[in-house]
Amino acid sequence: MKKNVLLILMICSYFATFPQELDFIREDMTFKIIDSNFYVEGIFFYKNEHDKEVNKNIINPFPIDPMYGFVDSVKVLNLKNNNLDNIIDESQKGILFRVKAEPKEVVKYKISYRHKLNNGKAEYVLISMLAWGKPLKQANYQLIVPENLKINSLSYKPDSSVIKNDKKYYYWHKENFVPDRNFVVFFE
Repeated sequence: MKKNVLLILMICSYFATFPQELDFIREDMTFKIIDSNFYVEGIFFYKNEHDKEVNKNIINPFPIDPMYGFVDSVKVLNLKNNNLDNIIDESQKGILFRVKAEPKEVVKYKISYRHKLNNGKAEYVLISMLAWGKPLKQANYQLIVPENLKINSLSYKPDSSVIKNDKKYYYWHKENFVPDRNFVVFFE
């Protein structure tokens, strides 16, 4: 927990040092727990509010906890040009990638990775959004697990859930979202 707080403080100070050239306005995320892996895939929407082109480095942190194994298969795809060479730096703490946006443009980036799970806990870092200094206009989350996987707790109560094709789907929709905790799933 202390490491997460330190990471968030570092991210907040990074963004506070520079004027906001870009707004993080939306994310649409799909999480899957398959065997001992947590698959994360999402579309991130950024808006350039200015009259000039913006090239900005963005930090996307991974949860830091000894309960987790390694993160691998990291990809960042610019959906405008299907370019995969956006990652500047990558470690087990997160990735640094470049976002390019024309004046007044909304750009979309697809980020995906696999996180090895050593115990019955999966986590996606949400509180790093606080570094942007404003609510996320819209967030959509979907968790997909095998039907027989027992969920002990979820950090956010789902809006709905359904079982189909031997899988259980949980759904969340948030507007003007200011997270107060990470997205965490405890399961067995």
